[in-house]
Amino acid sequence: MRRAAIAPALGLALALAPLAAPAFARADVLTAPKIACVPLNVTHCSGPGKCKTRPAGAKDKTEVLVIDFRTKTATIRTGGKSRSFAEIAHERPERGERRFALMEIGSNARINALLTKAGRLTLAIGGDGDGAVAVCREEA
Repeated sequence: MRRAAIAPALGLALALAPLAAPAFARADVLTAPKIACVPLNVTHCSGPGKCKTRPAGAKDKTEVLVIDFRTKTATIRTGGKSRSFAEIAHERPERGERRFALMEIGSNARINALLTKAGRLTLAIGGDGDGAVAVCREEA
């Protein structure tokens, strides 16, 4: 997948339903073996300093990003079907946060991730500002 296609795909990967962060997030996401994340907003940059952040839209709300820390994988779930998306690399807990990188399968794309105790997931794609913010809960 090309870098330009990652931001829209990531927006879709982070979608499910528009839920409020406090109601959806759980305090134990930092130690949860598996989490599910839905989008709050998506940022796309067309060049240095040319970034637009928008709320997650209806198209974004069709898929969910499921991160399994036990198997070190991330999948995109649509309805009852899942497909592989990325592998987890460089995971480390750090003062009330969980930092890790998602390495997209089939490319060299690296997505840096920061998960807070409140369940807020910030994703940074590459170094030009593309990314997303999502809210996560523990997945059964």
